[in-house]
Amino acid sequence: MAIGPGAQDMLRRGVVDTVMATLADKKSNTQKEALMLLSNLSRSVHGSERLMQTHVEGLAGLHMRKLLNWYLSSAGDKKDSWDLVAYIIFNVSQIQEGRDFMRRRSTDLLAQILPQLRSDSVLRRRGTAGTIYNLCFEEEDHYWLLNELKIVPHLLYPLCGPEELTLEDKTGMDPVLWIETWTMATTALLKRFCKLQGEDKERETDEEVIQILLKALLLLCTSRRGREKLRDEKVYIIIRNMDLALTEQEEESKKADGNGDDEQADSGTYVPTIAEQEVGTSDLIYKLVNMLQGDEEYRNRAEADEADKRARDARLEEKSSADAPKHEELQQTGSTSAKDVD
Repeated sequence: MAIGPGAQDMLRRGVVDTVMATLADKKSNTQKEALMLLSNLSRSVHGSERLMQTHVEGLAGLHMRKLLNWYLSSAGDKKDSWDLVAYIIFNVSQIQEGRDFMRRRSTDLLAQILPQLRSDSVLRRRGTAGTIYNLCFEEEDHYWLLNELKIVPHLLYPLCGPEELTLEDKTGMDPVLWIETWTMATTALLKRFCKLQGEDKERETDEEVIQILLKALLLLCTSRRGREKLRDEKVYIIIRNMDLALTEQEEESKKADGNGDDEQADSGTYVPTIAEQEVGTSDLIYKLVNMLQGDEEYRNRAEADEADKRARDARLEEKSSADAPKHEELQQTGSTSAKDVD
């Protein structure tokens, strides 16, 4: 995202360092405003680079480490004054240096922010989901995300509802997604991060969070190994239940608003279906189900055909480049350039 000349001038004058000093001052009463400024500035590539201190040798990432320390230490506070940092992390992960910083194995930062997907703060949930989404773009990281970080249960947990699962549904699924009582949480990690499942389990209600999580899962479907891993972890079951629940909610909403089809017909008002009201979510669900349930052999043939097409296009482009000097000569002898007109 581009920023205006005013913001560019602020960055040149070192506003990021000034704001960080303000945030470090415990007596300051402008913390919220300072975080809002950093959030807005970091939406641009240049702003993210300044916050990551890519221009200062030996200091790269220092500002972000401070922000993350404040952010993580305040998780769960009744007065959440650092929740906007989630958006800053999301913004910074748009640049390569930001993604490298977040996936550094020695600091394990991504693993530390994953629990924020269950935060009461929608800002924390949105920012964390967005950061994960950005880190899913590079296919070479998928093995680490899926097998070492074990990210799938974290992505699926917000999409789970109170629906009862069969034994077959649960087979292969991470227990955190279907655990029903606190007594089953036998490890400190589960006790800390698992919420009561069963009838008390509430599905994520924020549309933006749901869509970002679905997009992240779609990115993890890029490779056949990724799709097989998601199938093994029963991603389809969770997505299927969510789709059914959304459809049921839509039908109940129609009944509550229009008192049935007859009244709707009498009024002459057209009530769109859930697929039309929530094109983004329903379309993402459709694509994800298609990736998980589709025919791999057909997909392999389609991918091979696409690879052949790219190779043909590359050869045509190469040939076109080789012929370019002749076309340029013709232009020079018979055409008027824009410079000449000026």
